[in-house]
Amino acid sequence: HSWSYAELNARAEKLAATINGHEISRPAPISLLFDHDAPAIAAVLGVLKAGHFYCALDPAAPLEQNKAILQSLTPSALVCDRVNLDASEKLAEGTIPILNTDDAPAKSDRAVAPIQVSPAALAYVFFTSGTTGKPKGVMDSHRNVLHNILRYTNNLHIASDDGLTLLQTLSFSGSVSSLFCALLNGATAYPFDLRREGPAALADWLAEQAITIYHSVPSIFRLIAGEGRRFAK
Repeated sequence: HSWSYAELNARAEKLAATINGHEISRPAPISLLFDHDAPAIAAVLGVLKAGHFYCALDPAAPLEQNKAILQSLTPSALVCDRVNLDASEKLAEGTIPILNTDDAPAKSDRAVAPIQVSPAALAYVFFTSGTTGKPKGVMDSHRNVLHNILRYTNNLHIASDDGLTLLQTLSFSGSVSSLFCALLNGATAYPFDLRREGPAALADWLAEQAITIYHSVPSIFRLIAGEGRRFAK
């Protein structure tokens, strides 16, 4: 996918209108199940535009782990695309409304009115892997997200001509700084699916896309640093 801001906003508005059409009381948790790509980003923005907070699930995680998260979260809806519809139905088990973004109308008759959101309102909830027991939820507010983005932006001098990696899936907290630092600075977010593409392809991809800001855990960075490769920027 290669979307302009206008295209991304239109997709987010369409989802926000769909969510609002279900008359879900605000604010409510909305779960997401998408592959690591642009439609997942549009879903995040759609949930926020509708005045709710999101919890992204990992399609590669074990079914029972995602079920445990849904049981703890009790979301008001599960948003997915056609690719992840079967997995969503297995997770929801008929108890959670499923909103398939691929089945939504191309244009909505419902205008999405701007929603006043308190700085203290929740923006998202992440859950731990649950390897040491039951997955635990970690919440964050809009105020904290903006504080972290401002700090990150000022430290790295992020500008609209930057390209930022988005290596962490949206179910991990590390994705927040990469995603919103790009979007709130008019820059470009570059999702890269490490599971699908493999770490060996990462260095070539960084060079091809002329990435200017790289963000990952140290173990992934070592795979690139070990090659002693030089990049243009």
